Amino acid sequence: MVDLGAESRRPRTLGRRRKLLFSVLVIAVFLVLLELGFRSLEVSLGLPARRIEKAQAYARHPSFYFNEPHPYTLYTRNRSLSGVSSLGFRERELQIEKAPGVVRIACLGGSTTWGSNSLGRLGAYPHYLEKALQERFGEAYEVANWGMPGWLSSESMINYFLKVQDFAPDIVIIHHAVNDVVARNRPGFRRDYSHHRQPWTDRPLGWVNRTLASFSHLYCWILLETGTVRLDVEAWVDRPETGRSVFEASGELSLETAEPYRRNIRTICEHVRLRGGVPVLLTMPVRPGTPDDWLRQGIEQHNQILRQLEGDDVAVLVDLAERVKSSARDLEPHFSDIVHMRPYGHRLKALFLLEALVAADVLP
Repeated sequence: MVDLGAESRRPRTLGRRRKLLFSVLVIAVFLVLLELGFRSLEVSLGLPARRIEKAQAYARHPSFYFNEPHPYTLYTRNRSLSGVSSLGFRERELQIEKAPGVVRIACLGGSTTWGSNSLGRLGAYPHYLEKALQERFGEAYEVANWGMPGWLSSESMINYFLKVQDFAPDIVIIHHAVNDVVARNRPGFRRDYSHHRQPWTDRPLGWVNRTLASFSHLYCWILLETGTVRLDVEAWVDRPETGRSVFEASGELSLETAEPYRRNIRTICEHVRLRGGVPVLLTMPVRPGTPDDWLRQGIEQHNQILRQLEGDDVAVLVDLAERVKSSARDLEPHFSDIVHMRPYGHRLKALFLLEALVAADVLP
């Protein structure tokens, strides 16, 4: 017998498949148009286009992209990135053995040393300092940028003992203040900063998010807005917020919590002197006109500690903070936020530092 019902059901099945295929096609076209429209409006809507691009690059690479975990300092820069040395810093490759007659200067610090501006290493004060030294005194000066965004004085101290000292720097410039203030403002203070830091916590994207984000700016923006993707290193190494900050609770930062900062800076300076080098402390300038708050209060406390260490003959002091105060009107445009400077601001910082080092007679 011939099943006439099967013949009648076949057109219906084909019709459903065509409708389903048409619906999928319509949705796909809609999503493509939505993506193209989003990309065309990114700039005009003021959306974080650069961060969206970074999120997309992050999704395409299974590595941590900008930073990678490190066994002793929590993290360094991802060594697979262009312009990052094999040691994980925004610096050229350095040779441990120093050429005869070369004077080495090591610059320790956070993002204000690393150079958080559009020119990267070439827009940071260590680079400008090296150029100025070579122009004035010849090619015998080598300045290395050992700064790392987000690092506390504790991480720079560990890095100094495990890496920097092997290069036998003649001068070590320490430019730390703001990141330690963040640690001091967190509740439950501990002298080793373990209330603030935690081991690197892996938070990889699932394959669905990774695949969609690899192609779609719109999807990257959604991931950023929902907090699924966080490009800041704090997402990996800072403990989650628990309770009110110290400044919110009391209206001030206790000087007792600044003692670990003093200890860390002093420890580096003493060891530099022990090895025959010259430690130099560079105070942290604050953007003129910045209102008084917990960050400004903490930075000024740290600057005062650096001045006290100079008084104890621990190090040479270059008081950049006071210099900025005296030239507030001229220097204010060269700040990008409360402490970070644009490239020309870094150049001015380097030139002032050079003059101070010459005046202090510490340049070999």
